[in-house]
Amino acid sequence: MGNFETLEDEVIKKERCTHCGACVSVCPDYNIEWGADDRPRRDEGKGMCKNCTECYDGCHRVSGHFNSEEMDKFVFGRERNSNESFGIYNKIISARARDEEILKFAQDGGIATAIAFYLLEENKVDGVITTGRANANGSWKPVPVIATNKNELLSTSGSKYYIAPILMTLKDGVIYMELDRLAIIGLPCQVRSARYLQKIEADLAPAVTEIIGLFCTKNYDYDELSQIISDKHISMDQISKMDVVDGKFKVYSDSNEHSFSLKEMERSVPEFCKECEDYSAEFADISIGSNGSSRGWSTLIIRTEKGLQLFTDLENKGYIETKPVDNLQIVVSNSTRKHQKAVNL
Repeated sequence: MGNFETLEDEVIKKERCTHCGACVSVCPDYNIEWGADDRPRRDEGKGMCKNCTECYDGCHRVSGHFNSEEMDKFVFGRERNSNESFGIYNKIISARARDEEILKFAQDGGIATAIAFYLLEENKVDGVITTGRANANGSWKPVPVIATNKNELLSTSGSKYYIAPILMTLKDGVIYMELDRLAIIGLPCQVRSARYLQKIEADLAPAVTEIIGLFCTKNYDYDELSQIISDKHISMDQISKMDVVDGKFKVYSDSNEHSFSLKEMERSVPEFCKECEDYSAEFADISIGSNGSSRGWSTLIIRTEKGLQLFTDLENKGYIETKPVDNLQIVVSNSTRKHQKAVNL
């Protein structure tokens, strides 16, 4: 049991906060907000917080709150076997969107956007919580977005390589926008946070209908990332895409490609990323990433029965095309490496 001060001491000040934004949404009195320093904050002297433990109870990063074995049983009905090193799943396959407009904006196969578009177009959800860009002065800083149509979805396409507190919009979606069914597209830590809210039966958790996860090796502090890029005389407002390919961090601008070594980027990796053991969003309904598939395609790990039904509908209704995955071993290797690094900290 704890309150916001306890949360600050145990999680935020210790750099264990994954910037998911869940604490903002679970606060019943709107006392927590997202600070300019990319941390949850609360003004001093909030008397109604004295005996309230909602933010502390709703944080998956509090020691002892998130247990992978218990979460396996909650999401899948059983614990994983020894040969399920990157989580429980039904099927693994390569896929890409069939919609040419989606592919034009896509990072790889456009699958996350295709799934979101299907859910909205087929009236399966009222909105999709995902990550967009601030866009002011060419900024690539990610911001949380609730997309309710195709144009809004297309504006969120592409990897940003920093974390936006997407779960803080859960309250906005349910209470202010009156959206009853929300899908979430997020990184592994955000997926874990969303699942944890479901497990503890947080008030807003029933609105979350589908959880789509994205592969993630690591993220970068946005200010540090911007500095590294600008040190090479590359303007952020000229960047069209960022990607990690062939062991390099690559930035594309004005048809030019600029490469940075991952070792060079290491200084900008947040502390909470270094603790993460989850590469492939192990508790999502469907996990998506580029590793394991050829260029222009995405690797899909269909995990839950709900995810399997969603995938079947996508394929049958022509939203995606599929083929066998090219190199599953790289997914296994990346997942194993991330688990080992986290364990060895």
